[in-house]
This record gives sequence, C-alpha cells and structure tokens, in this order.
Amino acid sequence: MPLSSHEYAALGALFNPASIAVVGASSNPGKIGGLPVEYLLNQRHPGAIYPVNPNQETIQGLRAWPTLRDVGAPIDMAICAVPASGVMSAVEDAAAAGVRSIVMFSSGFAETGEAGRRAQESLRALVKERSIRLRAPRQRSRLKRRSNAVAERGLSVRIRQAVVRYPAAVSSTRRTAGMM
Repeated sequence: MPLSSHEYAALGALFNPASIAVVGASSNPGKIGGLPVEYLLNQRHPGAIYPVNPNQETIQGLRAWPTLRDVGAPIDMAICAVPASGVMSAVEDAAAAGVRSIVMFSSGFAETGEAGRRAQESLRALVKERSIRLRAPRQRSRLKRRSNAVAERGLSVRIRQAVVRYPAAVSSTRRTAGMM
C-alpha cells in the first residue's frame, strides 16, 4: 500500500531532517549527548541544531534550550540521549513541541528484563498515539551524508573516515530491531 502524504512527510523528517534537536545534549563530545552535536557541527548541517539541556546555557557554541517546547521553532527530528527514566517525559515534550521523529539513544528497555519491556510498550503506545516516528533503542546505525544529518549511537571512527574520504552522497542504514 502506498504511503499517504502525512506518512511520507513523517519518514522524511526521520531520514532527511532539516532541523535536529539533541535532548540531553552535552558540551563533552565524548558523551552520548555530545557526539551528535559535535558531528552535526563538524559536518556543517545546513539546518537548525537545537541542543536541549536545562542545566546549560550554551553547548559547543550553540544556544541551549531547557526543553523542546522552549525552542519555539519546527523540529523535524529529536535525538533522545537521556537516561531511560527521563525518556517518557522527553517524548511528551517532543509531542507538545510538534517533533515528527525521534531517534532513541537511550537504553534500559526490553533488553533489561520485564520492567524494561513494559516501559518499551508504554513508549511504543505513546509515540503511536502522538503519530511520532521512533527509531527504536537497539537500532544503532543511521547516517545520511547528503544532508549531513546523523543519528548514530555507536558512530565509529571508520564511518567518520569513510565519510571524509568519500564525500559524495553516502547513506547507511542497518536494522537490528523494529521501527515503531
């Protein structure tokens, strides 16, 4: 069955985002919330980058926002790099801000046992109810070079070197779990 225009736009927000927020952003590029900010800056992402961290005013030279709702501008994709205990409130904030897609860097779901499985089902229900495309926690590789957008939990040096060595349009997607 062909995609509706709404579904096509939602997938576009996930695979070719114009604006990206990093929830749990860090000034330290060695942290899970700092790596995507550093990468987007180094690759000169042409769209807006919104670091979200209520405890900082700037992150890696960019203005930081306390919440996604405070950004006040359209956000195509949010990278969620907060502890599992903060994921549901981050997704609620994303829904309230009109975010169309989320890439989950957070872990602590079904891979941790029954309580994690229940949390994952609650997360799945929430994003379905809010019509948000969610890239599941165990899906680790997505790199779209054409727009310099990255959503990669385990971004390896080899991928960085390959992108630098071969700067033409590069896309890589691996599936290790389902998209919600």
